[in-house]
Amino acid sequence: MKTLDLVIFDLDGTLCPSDERLNRPYPEAAVRVLERRMGWSRQKAQQVFSDKHRELREQVGGKITNTRVLLQFFEEVSFQEYEQEVNRLLPVEQVLRPLALVVDAVSLVCGAYPTFLFTTNNEGATDRILRAIGLWSFFPPDRRFTVSHAGRLPLPRQEQLEHVKPSVKGFVRILETTGAGARQTLMVGDSETSDIRPAASLGMLTFKVSRVEDVGLLPAWLGLQGLSPAPA
Repeated sequence: MKTLDLVIFDLDGTLCPSDERLNRPYPEAAVRVLERRMGWSRQKAQQVFSDKHRELREQVGGKITNTRVLLQFFEEVSFQEYEQEVNRLLPVEQVLRPLALVVDAVSLVCGAYPTFLFTTNNEGATDRILRAIGLWSFFPPDRRFTVSHAGRLPLPRQEQLEHVKPSVKGFVRILETTGAGARQTLMVGDSETSDIRPAASLGMLTFKVSRVEDVGLLPAWLGLQGLSPAPA
């Protein structure tokens, strides 16, 4: 069994599968907010948002979230306004169900180590997703850092966004909050840009997930065979 202070999990694409029905609402919500907030036509909102998405992706050298694009380039839009629009469109309960392989694996890991959730999703969507996939009890509100948490930090907007992946400050804040050492912390995620590279840059261990089912391999990788799972 590996000796660790903390295991941090990503959410989307890691603990829950990527599904176009869940991905589609984020750019759609961004366009709707820009139409309303900026007074633009739908066509202009789509084009400007697409251009900014491409610009930020080139800056960071990899995949970037719609949430980060919108909040970084359009200060007229609040974290809360975008969160509300996303959650109006997001069909979480119609799409997601618990996957026993993942629930069992997370249960074993939570029984052995302190865990935390770090996601670029908003707080409302995160809560709904965790309930739908049967993992809410393993990541209660005080064991999460979402984009909504970043938006509530008493900092200027751009400094708030430095706590959103792929920046490293969110990782640092979690380490400081939990008292975990970077070299004794494991990051479990699917994104090379947002999860693996920033965690590794701080000296953290990493476990790359290519598909959600890979989470089922984590207990063996950690040497947890034969241990008791955490109660749900």
